[in-house]
Amino acid sequence: VFFRAASPPPPSRSSRDSDDIRHFIEQRDATMEQLLTHLRTDRSFLSCNSIDLHGFLVPLAVRVVNLKINVARSLQQAMFEVVTGRGSHSHGQTPRLKPAIRRIADREGIRVVDSPCQGALLLILSNRPR
Repeated sequence: VFFRAASPPPPSRSSRDSDDIRHFIEQRDATMEQLLTHLRTDRSFLSCNSIDLHGFLVPLAVRVVNLKINVARSLQQAMFEVVTGRGSHSHGQTPRLKPAIRRIADREGIRVVDSPCQGALLLILSNRPR
């Protein structure tokens, strides 16, 4: 007589979905870290006067802008532009990036001016580390 242990029931749909979501978040976070690592050594990013955040989610955009602020201060850059878009692709067409960048600038004591180009901000640095 052969005995076969009962196999566990297949995972429920919600369990598979939560595993898929967890996997997606882990991949997203790993990709975000790879991008930030690359940007820390990318000469064109380090010396640029404008960064384009189109398509970025707020958490990544915040980290990129914080990195750029630190680099700009260390290089004594007076200002740089942050292209955020108008928010027309955001849920409810409500801008998400621009308010987040304004909050960073306020926290860091950086003056913000709306760029003549709609959907962009000009960050004017004091060149003093905070």
